[in-house]
Amino acid sequence: MNQTDKIVKWFLSDTIELLDLKLSDSDTDPQYSAITTLERLRLYLEYTRDCPADDKDVYEYLSECGYCDADIERFKHLCLDEKERYNDN
Repeated sequence: MNQTDKIVKWFLSDTIELLDLKLSDSDTDPQYSAITTLERLRLYLEYTRDCPADDKDVYEYLSECGYCDADIERFKHLCLDEKERYNDN
């Protein structure tokens, strides 16, 4: 495994950990960003697939990784809420 592959593997591992933390994060006092998590997953997919990725690609990837529909729907909801919060400011 070359250095780039190692970096990509670590990046994904950290991103999945961030996703798991976000899924169990407080709704009233969140400590983690759903948008950051989404963007990291999108970047990973774009790099590994060598083509653009969108939100739908990320959610399909999470399903392929074994995340249940309820967790994926929660993540979608968290992303939408965060986008609305930042757009209102």
